[in-house]
Amino acid sequence: MIKLENTMRIFLMGGSTVYGIGAGGAFPSAPPLTNDEGIDRQLEIILNAGLKKRGQETRIEVINAGLVGYHTFQHLIYINESLVHYKPDFFIFLDGHNDFYQASEGYNHWLAYPYYSVTVSDLINQPTVLYGSYLLFKALPQQSSFVTLVHRMLHKKVQIAVDKMAQNRGHRGKTIPPEKLKERYSIYAENTYLRAYRQIRTVAEQIGAGMMIFIQPEVVLESPDNLSPVDANIRNIAASNWNGYAATMARIHALIMPAILNAGFESYDLGTIGDKADTKEQLYIDYAHLTPRGAQVVAKKMAKKLWPHVLDWTKSNAGNM
Repeated sequence: MIKLENTMRIFLMGGSTVYGIGAGGAFPSAPPLTNDEGIDRQLEIILNAGLKKRGQETRIEVINAGLVGYHTFQHLIYINESLVHYKPDFFIFLDGHNDFYQASEGYNHWLAYPYYSVTVSDLINQPTVLYGSYLLFKALPQQSSFVTLVHRMLHKKVQIAVDKMAQNRGHRGKTIPPEKLKERYSIYAENTYLRAYRQIRTVAEQIGAGMMIFIQPEVVLESPDNLSPVDANIRNIAASNWNGYAATMARIHALIMPAILNAGFESYDLGTIGDKADTKEQLYIDYAHLTPRGAQVVAKKMAKKLWPHVLDWTKSNAGNM
């Protein structure tokens, strides 16, 4: 991946919301975002348009480095493993759903991750009908509705089995009671995603790159008054499927931003993106994944916060252009 002259290269990192997957299951079926619809592409368009308006020759390149199911500690691995070799100038993180809301004391995100290699190896090495059937239906073409249905059913059962294995090993820790969240959540944050971000910051500083963190949108955090009728229905589906956990998520959400800011990171809250003044267009396709319009809204909010860094970069690199 050759980096062109006068180019500020930005990696947008996160999980499936950044990746742009589709929706299904309990939620209305929706296709994944195309390359032109994703947050990365929309952000790139906005920033380049701003520079063009100023007569700047600098080009902004935003690369989607989101991967489905990724936690913050995996960003650290991905950056060291691959991204440092592609001359990054800035890292943007859109995180939250996969690991900010666990809130368990003693949680070990390296070992509790559902696809942790040892856990997957155990499943493969155990001659169980469940995992054998799952691998078989995963290998079959998904054009068949029957195959897709069975694959989804088996996937849920495998997830339950993996969660049980992690719990039995003690990697998940003990869930913090709701009444103790305000007192103890910072312990969880320090032991998991904040530690990962600190290590990422060290790497970024070594290669001269900047970083910024955004808390990702969650439909259950939105006020129904700020959503389109379709989004309000999706919010109801998510809340009902989570059996009251939406209220716990709201309590945890109020603690995330203070934890990140206290750790010295530039961070912004995009947990809610609905707007009471504009409830015509659908923003969500399920609990945290976005429509093209939702991706555009997120990109606009990101661009506003990133813009000063873009201008600083153009000034500091003016002599190299």
